[in-house]
Amino acid sequence: MASSRSCLRPVLSSSRQSRTICAQCSSTPRPHTLPTNHQRSSPSTGLSNRQFHASASPAISRPLQQVQQQPVPPQINTPPAGYRMNKITRPFVPVATHMRVPFAVNTSLDVLNDMYNKLLGEGGANALTDDIKWQCVTHKSFDHGLQPYNTKLAFYGRRIAYLHTTLSMIHQPVAPTPQPNAIIAGSGEPEISNDPTLKLPVIARRNPVNRVSYMSVQNHLSSTNLYGIAQASGMVPCLRWKPRNPANLTDSGVIKVAEDTIMAILGAVALQKGGDAARVIMEERILSAARTITRLTEERR
Repeated sequence: MASSRSCLRPVLSSSRQSRTICAQCSSTPRPHTLPTNHQRSSPSTGLSNRQFHASASPAISRPLQQVQQQPVPPQINTPPAGYRMNKITRPFVPVATHMRVPFAVNTSLDVLNDMYNKLLGEGGANALTDDIKWQCVTHKSFDHGLQPYNTKLAFYGRRIAYLHTTLSMIHQPVAPTPQPNAIIAGSGEPEISNDPTLKLPVIARRNPVNRVSYMSVQNHLSSTNLYGIAQASGMVPCLRWKPRNPANLTDSGVIKVAEDTIMAILGAVALQKGGDAARVIMEERILSAARTITRLTEERR
């Protein structure tokens, strides 16, 4: 009992309570652990850190030597600005706006009044107030939509245009074209067709409602006809909008903008002057010009 107590010595620590360990265990270094603060060896019996790493087994020191002997990876230089690995280039960059010319918008009231006189006839500039005249030619893309634009007026005017176009097609007289088989048969009234389904009483009496369809109304109020009216009246230079490409107004959508402007003017006239004034403008100014443009287009073909 006395011999076992003689081989034990206390190890003091400032942070923890002292504990008693064997002097022989404290002097022998462990192969996989470093000496801690509580197991520091004495200068006479302990090993230094350099001697500890030298006396370690070669299985521990070999991976460290292999890592130290690995070659240095090559440095990758960053490519210069504008360099492309795949050599792909785009012919057109839509965000490059520094090369474009700013679109000039009309600010003269006299030019605007001349356009209204050509479109609505003599005294057309007095049909609307100045604020409404500017609003009718203003698209929602102008000035980020801060100015009054013509979207709602165009919607109302398009309803009126469809109504009067339908009424004009119903009341328009159409001369019957005699068929050869009817002339040979000697009947007094020419037949419409040999199809027996077309010999119903309503169609045989040539009911004018049968002429009306969605496509027939669209043919009268097509974008080509309305854009021709806008060009003839000088409306395109008076439009207030922001085109995508000022160098090419057609690709930017000037045809649609001009069509909405004509419908907005018709809706504004109906609101300020009444339905009769809108009917007169639609029949005498817009539909007549649309039929003329359609006839000229067919002759060119």
